[in-house]
Amino acid sequence: MSRRRRETVTVACAGTALLLVAALTAPGLIAEEHPDPGAWLLDEGPEVVEMVVTGLSCPFCAYGLEKRLRSEIEGLSGLEIEARTGKVTFRIPEGSTYTDEDLEEIVKKAGFAMRELERSPDSGEAGERTG
Repeated sequence: MSRRRRETVTVACAGTALLLVAALTAPGLIAEEHPDPGAWLLDEGPEVVEMVVTGLSCPFCAYGLEKRLRSEIEGLSGLEIEARTGKVTFRIPEGSTYTDEDLEEIVKKAGFAMRELERSPDSGEAGERTG
């Protein structure tokens, strides 16, 4: 290996090590400061969100909620809303940063209340249905 190539490899490795050290020492990522210290290391992928929303009484209500969810949640797909039961299911993409509180606030802005929320890894089965 030439001297120049070895220097490049050394610099690349040192840069990666520096990024790793910076990530490990970043505020909020130290075990005692972060509620789930290993969570940021996992590649969680896309996930399915299932919630029960109160106040959905007709298809028009479901449509209003659909418009709000689509406008506020980037990358939302597989949206299903059952107005009769209040069950709402959708997928959010990998890397999204929506917290449970964010989702609750979006539902509240649409004029409804979120009663239950559950997240699970995406199995690719959610469809596209409203009503």
